[in-house]
Amino acid sequence: MAKIRLIAPVSDIRGQLGNVVYSVWRGTHYTRNMAAGVSNPNSLFQERIRGALTLLSKLWLSTLTDDQRAAWEEYAQGLGSAAKMDRQDGYKNLMPSLGKNLSGKNAYIALNAQLARSDIARIDDAPLGINAPSAPKDTSVAYVVGPPKKLTVTWSDPADLEAGGKVSVWGESPGVFHRQIVATVDKGIQTMDVMTMRGAGGVSMDLVIGLYRFQIVTWDTHGQRSPGGNIVSYNIAS
Repeated sequence: MAKIRLIAPVSDIRGQLGNVVYSVWRGTHYTRNMAAGVSNPNSLFQERIRGALTLLSKLWLSTLTDDQRAAWEEYAQGLGSAAKMDRQDGYKNLMPSLGKNLSGKNAYIALNAQLARSDIARIDDAPLGINAPSAPKDTSVAYVVGPPKKLTVTWSDPADLEAGGKVSVWGESPGVFHRQIVATVDKGIQTMDVMTMRGAGGVSMDLVIGLYRFQIVTWDTHGQRSPGGNIVSYNIAS
């Protein structure tokens, strides 16, 4: 995304020109490229996420109280910067950050959309004054030839993850599988066998030759997410 500084006589520019979209956010003009194409815009996973976003937008207006919305505005102002997406341990962080400078509504939707992706219940109260749990420790990944090919990811739950907490495993394989939540499990599981991931169109596919990267996060019962644990990788060569 690029920011634009306008000079008289041009005071405003919005809309699509070719593959570039011009828009305004909080008084700042910016551009973004349109997606080159979507292989399956109506996969079950995409429909699920679009449905969640639509529902959350409606709930923000129809269900949340004025006090709840004000709390989300305060929560949004206290979010960390998008620097959490910087390269870490030699790889770009796998988990998307909520970033900063969000509105309360966007923070509510962004956090709850991530909870929906992880099959975790929606929260309507902003997690103000609640310390996020620590990241998992001792993360590792091992390979089992198969068939089918299998990657076993293991970790140690942090001591401050409360009862009822959840653990999400993020994974990707550049050029093969996009960044995704592979699965979410209860506290205490501490191991996961990965034999399939979502490919093009959201279709579940067996693992193939390629480099695989995994990062693990924890969630408390208030929807607070830990920083990402160390990224571990394995290159399936055959």
